[in-house]
Amino acid sequence: MSLENGPRVLYTDTVAVPKNGIAYSKAFDLTDLDVFAMEYKAACTGTPGVKIEVEQSSDGSNWYVPDTLAETNPSLTDKNQHGCQLILITVRLMRIKFTELTNTVTDTVMTIGISVQKRFASAL
Repeated sequence: MSLENGPRVLYTDTVAVPKNGIAYSKAFDLTDLDVFAMEYKAACTGTPGVKIEVEQSSDGSNWYVPDTLAETNPSLTDKNQHGCQLILITVRLMRIKFTELTNTVTDTVMTIGISVQKRFASAL
């Protein structure tokens, strides 16, 4: 049985989010991929308060939240496992942006996983 078309894990990581600050996942290439999902979970002392956004870029320098993409989670306030489908625009790169909202939690760590599934064979 081949798992070439997935779903398969593209990326997993933990990202420390500073008090009243912003942190980013590494950027990853979306070339030849077309269906995406994200799982995420917060760990910290106390109650987390984190805004989660997907940013995209065609050149790796000019990052933005696509106009058609809402915030993934405007205010994560629990430590449960979450998952969501990501509907991305067709540019080359994606990263996840985390914004700490509480101004009191100093040790937030986000664990994320991005899964992909190829529906179509590459025509390139």
